Amino acid sequence: MFHKIKKNCLINNLTNDTTYLFTVKAIDSNGKKSTGVSITGTPTEEEIPAPNDISNLTALNQGAAILLSWTEDFTNQNIYGIEISYKQNTTGRSIYTEQLSYNTIIVPQNQKNCLINNLTNDTTYLFTVKVINTNGKKSEGVSITATPEPFPLRIELSVPEEYSRDQTTITAKITRSSEINKVVSKKGEILNPAVLLNDENLSTYSLKEDNTYSLTVNENGFYTFAASDITGRQTAVSINVKIDNTPPDEVSNASLQYDRSQNTLVLTWEDPEDSTEEYNSPYDYVLIFYNSDCYDYLLGYSYLYYIESTSDSNFIYGNYKYITVPKGQETATISDIDSTKSFNQIVIKTVDRAGNMSRGTELLCNTYLYSATKDTAVDLINHFAESNINDIALNITGEITPDFITELTNAIKQNQLRLSILNLKNTTGESGIDQTYDYNNFDHINIGEIILPAGLQRIGVGYFQCSYLRKLTIPDTVTVIGDWAFNLCSILQSIVIPDSVTEIGSYAFCHSQDRCYDLELSIPDSVISIGHYAFDKITINHLPQNIEVINEYAFNQCHFPNNELILLDSIKRIERRAFSRSSVSSIKLPNSLTYIGTGAFSGINNLKQVILPDKPRTYYKGHYENGTPIYDNEIISDLSFSNYENNARVFKNILENDGFIYTDEVDKNIDISY
Repeated sequence: MFHKIKKNCLINNLTNDTTYLFTVKAIDSNGKKSTGVSITGTPTEEEIPAPNDISNLTALNQGAAILLSWTEDFTNQNIYGIEISYKQNTTGRSIYTEQLSYNTIIVPQNQKNCLINNLTNDTTYLFTVKVINTNGKKSEGVSITATPEPFPLRIELSVPEEYSRDQTTITAKITRSSEINKVVSKKGEILNPAVLLNDENLSTYSLKEDNTYSLTVNENGFYTFAASDITGRQTAVSINVKIDNTPPDEVSNASLQYDRSQNTLVLTWEDPEDSTEEYNSPYDYVLIFYNSDCYDYLLGYSYLYYIESTSDSNFIYGNYKYITVPKGQETATISDIDSTKSFNQIVIKTVDRAGNMSRGTELLCNTYLYSATKDTAVDLINHFAESNINDIALNITGEITPDFITELTNAIKQNQLRLSILNLKNTTGESGIDQTYDYNNFDHINIGEIILPAGLQRIGVGYFQCSYLRKLTIPDTVTVIGDWAFNLCSILQSIVIPDSVTEIGSYAFCHSQDRCYDLELSIPDSVISIGHYAFDKITINHLPQNIEVINEYAFNQCHFPNNELILLDSIKRIERRAFSRSSVSSIKLPNSLTYIGTGAFSGINNLKQVILPDKPRTYYKGHYENGTPIYDNEIISDLSFSNYENNARVFKNILENDGFIYTDEVDKNIDISY
C-alpha cells in the first residue's frame, strides 16, 4: 500500500522476457476500491544508465550543523531524488577503530541544499551525495568532509526603533570564535559573502572592543555586511533601512466656524490615512498654527507656511501661537482669536512619527466679510477706498455679466485696493462669465484669493496674466485653461486643476523669475493636450496618463518629486527641450515612446541615469541639416537595460548636439524642424 501523494512505484525481482499484467486501483478512507486501470509490461535485460552526479558540492559550518550546497545538470534524466549519507570520518586502521554506520536522508530532485542538524561539534564528518533516478539507479556519488564548530561566525544588524527623517545608524555586532580577518558593507541585498569580500572597491572596517561597528546612512534600502575570519569562514547578512523624509498627507475637508458672541473659533477636519508606502512612518498628530494679520497680500506669502519645526526658532516669523491635537480628535477650539483684526490666519499641519511636517492647509477666519450684488459692488469698493479700508473679503452674489467683471476689476485697479478674497462662487450670468474669461481683466490686480463661479467652462487667453493672485479655486466644470492664463503670476501659490480639464494652453503657467517651486501642481489624467512653454519653474507632482505628446519647453526648469521623472506609457513624442534644465537625476522612459527631440533633457546637470523601457527597442540617431531632420538610421548601440549611467551620457551627448533619437515606430511625416 502506498501513500496517497506518491505517483510512481518500482516493482523489483521480476523475470526477464516475461509479460506481466499490472492493475492499479485507488482506495478511499472507507476501504472502497475503484474499478482499476490495467497495463501489461515485459522486463528485459536492457541496462539502465546511472544518473549524473551533482557538482560544486560545498559544506558551510553552522554550529552543530553543516549546510551542504550543490549544483546539478539533470537534463533529459528522470530523477527520483538525492540521497545524502553521512558518518563520522574516522582515521587509522579499521582493525583498531569501529566504523560508525551511515545516516541517510533523501531530498527532492530540485533541492540544491540541505542542512544536517544535531552533529557533534569539533568532530569531522564524511558526507556523500548520490543521485537516484526513477529506475532505482544511483550515481557514483560526490563526497566532502566538514567539521562543525561552536560559536560560528555570525553578524547581527540592528537600527534604532525610532523613525528618522534624515539618517540612521546601522550597528553590526559580530559573534566569532576566531580572529576577524575582514568586515565590509555595501548598499544592496547581496547575500553571497565572497562577492563582497573580494570587492576591492569596498573599505575594510575595524571593529570596536565590543566586536561592533556602526555605519551612518541617509538612503532607504537594503544594506549588507559581510565578514571573514582567519579560519576562512565567511558570512553575510542584510537589513532593510527605512528613512522617512516624506511629509505626511494633509488633512481634508477642513472648515471653521467663528462665534462672534463667544469670540471662539471651532475647527473641524478629517485626518489623513496612514501611508501604505514601505518607507513612510505613520501619521502621528496635528499642529494648528494661528495668528492675526500675518499674511502679506502685497508680497503674496504666508509667514506660517515657513514654519518648519516648532523647536527651531529660526524658521518662525511673526507672533504666532500653536496647539497640538492628537491623531483621531479631528476638532479643536481656539478661544483667543483677536476680534479687532480683519483676518486671523490658521494653518493646519500634519506631523508623522519621524517628525516630518506637511506644508499645511490654510484657513482664514474673516471677522469682516462684505457681501454685494452686481448693483452695489462697485459703490462698495469706492467706499472702501474713501474710508482707507483694505484687505477686504468681498462676496458677490446674484446674476452678473462679463461687462460687470470688467467694471469691477477696473474699480479695484483705479482705487489701488487690495482684496483678500473675491468670492464669485454663488454668481450666475451670461455666456461670457459662464464660459470664458478672456484678455487679462485681472492684469496687475491685487487679490489674494479668487473663487470662480460654478458652471464656468473655460479660463480664456491671458485672463489672470500678471495678476497678484495667490490662490485660485477652479470649479469642476472648466475644460480649458487657455494660453497665457496664469503667465507671470509671480506669487501664485495654490491652485488645483480639476479633473474636468482636458486642455492646458501654451505659456499657461509660465514665469520668468525664480519661484523656488512654491507652486505645486498635479496635472489630472483628464488632460490630453499641453501647449509649449506651459509650465516653468514649478513642482509637478503628477503627469497625466493619457497625453501622447510633450511639447517644446512644456516643463522647462520644473521640479519633480524625489528628482525622479517617470514617463507614462501613453507618451509617444517628447519634443525639443521639453524638460530642459529640470530638476531630475533619474528618467524612466515608457514603452510607447518613439521620438525624443533635440535638447529634450538639456541642461540637466544632475542627470545620473536613464532607464530604458521593459520592452526591447532599437534606437536610432538623427540630426538636422539646415533645419531639416535627417534620419540617419544609425543604431545607438551604447544603450543597455542595465547601464543606466551610460544611457544618461549617451542621451545627453546626442540630444545636446542638435541630434534627436527615434525608433522604427516614429511617424517621419511629422514636421520636427526647428
